[in-house]
Amino acid sequence: LGPGESREIFAAIMMARGPSNIESIVHLRQLSDLVRELFRTGLENAPQLLSAKDIPNDQGGRVQLVWKASTLDRDLRILPYYSIWRALPMGATMSGREVKMHDVPAGFKGPAYTRVEGSPDLAWEWLENFPSHRFSMYAYSAETLFDSMSTTNGKHYFLIAAHTPDPNVFYNSNVDSGYSKDNLAPTAPGGLRVTVASGIPTVRFNANEEPDVAEYLIYRGLSPNVDVSGPPLAAVRDTFYTDAAAPQGTTVYYAVRAKDVHENVGPKSAEVSTMTTGVTRESGVPTHFALHQNHPNPFNPSTSIRFAVPERSHVRIAIYNSLGQEVTLLVDGEFEVGTYGTDWRPTNLTSGIYVCRMQAGKYVESRKVVLLK
Repeated sequence: LGPGESREIFAAIMMARGPSNIESIVHLRQLSDLVRELFRTGLENAPQLLSAKDIPNDQGGRVQLVWKASTLDRDLRILPYYSIWRALPMGATMSGREVKMHDVPAGFKGPAYTRVEGSPDLAWEWLENFPSHRFSMYAYSAETLFDSMSTTNGKHYFLIAAHTPDPNVFYNSNVDSGYSKDNLAPTAPGGLRVTVASGIPTVRFNANEEPDVAEYLIYRGLSPNVDVSGPPLAAVRDTFYTDAAAPQGTTVYYAVRAKDVHENVGPKSAEVSTMTTGVTRESGVPTHFALHQNHPNPFNPSTSIRFAVPERSHVRIAIYNSLGQEVTLLVDGEFEVGTYGTDWRPTNLTSGIYVCRMQAGKYVESRKVVLLK
């Protein structure tokens, strides 16, 4: 073009090419001398997107964009605002209206998107306009569509456009990428308790208050300080778990951890324990605590012991010898309202008189039992 000549010029300037093959398009329609100046100063006038980083200590869903201001950002009459864009993933649903970048004035309201010319499946989604303030650096908290997890790296692509008063003159930054991450693990579940029915323990706990909890991990051990570093016994969405495979005739210990939808696992809860014995539940609703006399008595080789629980309580039933030493722990756990029965079959005790003692809260009762061999 010669001096003073003019014509419509469409200039496609490749500002950045990322994994998504996204191109930034600059549409220019100006006099030839202005076009030459824009090409000379285009890269200089473009803002520089420096980073797109996860915001720490949050529930995910956002990254912080930091960019260096355009060199034109020294007079609001020259560069009044920036627009912020997020690349839509391949095949994503494009919501809102389709626009061109020069169709985004300062007071623009979305939602909207602009297609990448030559690649109809690729598009930039408009997020927000950001007024210029003659700052040298800017930051913006940009929303992401999904977080980084084991199933996806969560990477999103962003660019910043610097707009002049002429809608056809604007400058696109480089493209940068980043991902968001949920950095906050759930708290430990509270209110753990365990009840036993027919020898099968059921662990119950209170629901966490975090809205993004996906499931609870149940751990079991045969001694205190349950190891929660390995795979859990079970993962449940409810606030209880019935351990039908619990080993019988021993004390089992339980702990629970909460896991959120972003795979963060919280700390271990307090532990609870119970004795798994062949406790069976009978019909009827008792009105008071009771430890019934065993039957038969005297006995050999086994005897049945029945007890009543009128309110949910921790019940402990143990056998003591004539010296007051505990020789057998029959029951030790939480019980719902009901009448229960269990068998005692001593194998390593001599004939004699023993004491069967039940304690449930303030209730204490003892019965003499006689073993004859």
